[in-house]
Formats: sequence, structure tokens, C-alpha cells
Amino acid sequence: MSTYKINVVGLWVAEVEKDTDTELTFKKVEKIAEMQEIQVSPKIAEGHLYGDGRKVHATNKKTSYEMSVDMTALPQKFKSYIEGTTINTGVESGTSKDQPRAFAVGFKVEKTENKSQCIWFPYCKAKPTEESVKQSEENLNYSTDKLTITALEHKAVNRFYTKIDEDNADVTSEMVENFFTKVQTKDTIEKGV
Repeated sequence: MSTYKINVVGLWVAEVEKDTDTELTFKKVEKIAEMQEIQVSPKIAEGHLYGDGRKVHATNKKTSYEMSVDMTALPQKFKSYIEGTTINTGVESGTSKDQPRAFAVGFKVEKTENKSQCIWFPYCKAKPTEESVKQSEENLNYSTDKLTITALEHKAVNRFYTKIDEDNADVTSEMVENFFTKVQTKDTIEKGV
């Protein structure tokens, strides 16, 4: 019997430490924000072959994934990291020369019957953060942050993502417990330090 997705929980990130064609390593994993909503959309390249006045073949392949993430608040330190800005003595400055930095992002989806689905996108770049700030009137209005992330397939890990789902009988509770202790980039789930 299938279970159903009912809640998105947590946003885990890790800064990329080493990025070469043969190696992708990460700094410490941090849970940085409470999630409100995430939308994950594959980006597709399509090809169509025509012959004799009709379409004779069609195919497509994934080129990347785009995520739209709504969260309570993105910490300034991580926002500065992903946007490539600098913080000196508590003052952040952004320039036209800022370059986005790579990072890994993961999140957990709670499901019915106490099950879950966990996913890591190990190589991502983000657009500058969108902030929504509202005036408080009779009631308080909370402000939130929105992040648009592109997940790419890195040569060193040969994948867009690593995902486990407890609907799969091979997934154990230990795998779920260890999933966010490090960025998972292999077909075995390892416990981080």
C-alpha cells in the first residue's frame, strides 16, 4: 500500500569545499531553516525527428532540476555564501562582481504511516534570495524568504540527486537516521562524523 506525502520538514545545506572533475567534497552539514514549501521541477531538453512528413521519433532527457523553496528565514551567513557576497565586521555588501557559490541541499518529506522520503541534491547554485516583507497592521505579518535553486549533475558524482523513500522495503530506519549526517552521493547511505 502506498503512503502519502503530508509535510515538508527542514532544509539541510553543506557548502562545497572541493570542486574538481574528479572530486566533490563538502563542509559540515547544517539544518538552516524551517521549510514552508518546495517545488522541484526537472528541466528537459527535447528532440523530435521528422521523416516522410511525420514525426517518427521523440525523446527527452533531464538537463537539471529547478527548485523553488519557501522558508521561514535564510540565515545571513548562508545567504552571503550562496550569493557570493562578503560580510566584514557584520556588514554585508553585494556587488556586480559577486559569483554564486556551489552547495548541496537536502530536505525531508513526512508521509503517512510514520514514513518519510529524504533527498540530497549534491551540486547546486542559487539565484539571489527573494525576500517578502509585509507591514504589520491589526495582526503581525511574518516575512519569509524564497530561494530559486538549480541542481546540476556533477561529473565527480554522476547524479542530480540521491533519494530514499521508506515505501521501498530496502530502506531501513538506520538509513533515514543517517541520511542528513552528511551529503549522500553514493548508492549506499553512510553515516557522517
